[in-house]
Amino acid sequence: MKLVKAFAANQTTASIAYPAMSLTAPAVSANGGVVAVTVQGIATHDLEVMVYGAGADTNTCLVSILGWRQLGATWIPTELCLLTCTLSTYAGITGGDVLTTDLFADAIVATKGLAVLPSVADETAARAIVNCYGFDYIQFLMGLNSSATNVNALYMLQTTMRSEHKV
Repeated sequence: MKLVKAFAANQTTASIAYPAMSLTAPAVSANGGVVAVTVQGIATHDLEVMVYGAGADTNTCLVSILGWRQLGATWIPTELCLLTCTLSTYAGITGGDVLTTDLFADAIVATKGLAVLPSVADETAARAIVNCYGFDYIQFLMGLNSSATNVNALYMLQTTMRSEHKV
């Protein structure tokens, strides 16, 4: 599977605004921040995230990852994790999907919730792995945290095939 941008354009919202419960499902759109988690009946277990944005080395930004579940007619958002990300000097490339003005986060800390953080602050692209099993949709929310000038993320859904074994 390949990485996908969470948003078509980098986000410039200063702080994160959390959505309320809703009677309608979150609107899924290509690069619009909301992702359907179940693909062709296969449940996704993990979400791998790599954060980038504009600013300078050591600038920070916030990424909240929500899971949405349905209870009757009501859709309920649940914050799976809030990530504080520190930008590095590791930049995108000329003509690429992530530009030279975009710096990847090399340090990610889960300040709320739970995420596996296998990367360290070493001037390479860090990643976070978030368990999203049991949710219908995942939503990305971004905040500048008063130092980065914009923020976005690359993500990949990791699925597991399950089969029934009869004895």
